[in-house]
Amino acid sequence: MFIQLEFDFDGAELSEKELLAIEHLGMASFRGLHFVVGSRSLLEKLSVLPQLSNFSRVAFKRTLQRLPTFSGLRPAGFFIVVKRDCLEETRNGDLVTAPLRVFSDEIWTERVELLCEDLSDAQLYCELAQRYVQLSPYRGLQVSLRPLGGGGTNVGVELEQRKSQGRVAICVADSDKWHPGDSLGDVAKKCLSVASEALYRLCLIILPVRMIENLLPTSWIAGTQTGRQSIEQVRFLEQMDERGLIKLRRFANFKDAVLICKLIRARPRSDEILSDIQSFTGRAIEIAPCEDGLCGECHFMGGLGGSLPDQVLQCLPNIGRCEVNAQITDGFFPAILMDIVGMGLAAAPIRV
Repeated sequence: MFIQLEFDFDGAELSEKELLAIEHLGMASFRGLHFVVGSRSLLEKLSVLPQLSNFSRVAFKRTLQRLPTFSGLRPAGFFIVVKRDCLEETRNGDLVTAPLRVFSDEIWTERVELLCEDLSDAQLYCELAQRYVQLSPYRGLQVSLRPLGGGGTNVGVELEQRKSQGRVAICVADSDKWHPGDSLGDVAKKCLSVASEALYRLCLIILPVRMIENLLPTSWIAGTQTGRQSIEQVRFLEQMDERGLIKLRRFANFKDAVLICKLIRARPRSDEILSDIQSFTGRAIEIAPCEDGLCGECHFMGGLGGSLPDQVLQCLPNIGRCEVNAQITDGFFPAILMDIVGMGLAAAPIRV
């Protein structure tokens, strides 16, 4: 996280708890877990404070030496301002103001967890955030997050455990919406309920599309698909992009086969997807008296499977850097990745 130290002291003024808090902040910087910065005068004092460990003093001294590089930086997304004279944690938008003493609990300065429904989703977001930070004003820093999978629909329960433990975490949840104006799915609702009760330590991103598969660019998906049927499915996605069929591309469930009969039974939530399918095929949509998958005319598109994020993660090194960079700085990606960068921003660890 971006942690801005905004306090001053004379050595004798610091309480034992405050000294422990500063030690934890220094060690977080030393280990490359967070980006901890302050004024020149404060860093000068901290870099020679005898009550701190040598590791923490070295970390503050390194930040002091690099301060000209950092001086123009502004916080990205979620960030924390640390003060001595505030009584409790408060939040205003992305800004959390916290008393110095709360950092005496080391749980504040541990590596931030990135929680998603599946581990591969979290790993992919971490990789994209790491690439994004090098295109931002924060190049030279890194993203330090611990990716975790919440066991699919149990991600809300996992997030609730983080809240009860007082951990700092960011969660990226699928919206499970059928169209932009639809209500959130049960998993996203649960995550939102938990995060709203822990404003100071949890950050929640709900995707503006149905699920991560809808967010991934078609060119990335194409690199994961082999075989005639899979290539045909990619071609369907390309045609959706070319024709501007936004609702279909962003809100259909591409993990599974897209079946007209199933969509009809989901009306009215699926009406916008069905409208795009009608535009795609040029044929009117009629009631289909069949069971899932038993009528060939109801089969619009085969499913891409549930392992697509992992497949994309494995294929990213084979995709041109310029192409990846162009994609993550366009569309929905910047807002999502900037929040992830804000939670995971860190200086590189110090090697001794």
